[in-house]
Amino acid sequence: MPARQALALAEEAGLDLVELSPMPSRRSCKISDYGKFKYQEQKKASEAAKAEGHRDQGDQDAPMIDDHDYVVKMKAIRRFLRRATRSRSR
Repeated sequence: MPARQALALAEEAGLDLVELSPMPSRRSCKISDYGKFKYQEQKKASEAAKAEGHRDQGDQDAPMIDDHDYVVKMKAIRRFLRRATRSRSR
């Protein structure tokens, strides 16, 4: 069907003419609500991303601390506490 005729039908129905395939050899359109069409496309993209295995922020594992890092931090904390208690007693 010619584009002008399809556009006239869409306007008559109070809807939009949505282009599905922009390829000149196989151009295809449908009469639809464009807002609804964009919402459905976004929903499909979201589902595809979930299927790829993307994880949510809340699913991340806790950071791993090596034993040496833990020992260094503990020494620093002890040194801080010793200095803090010395300055209070003065």
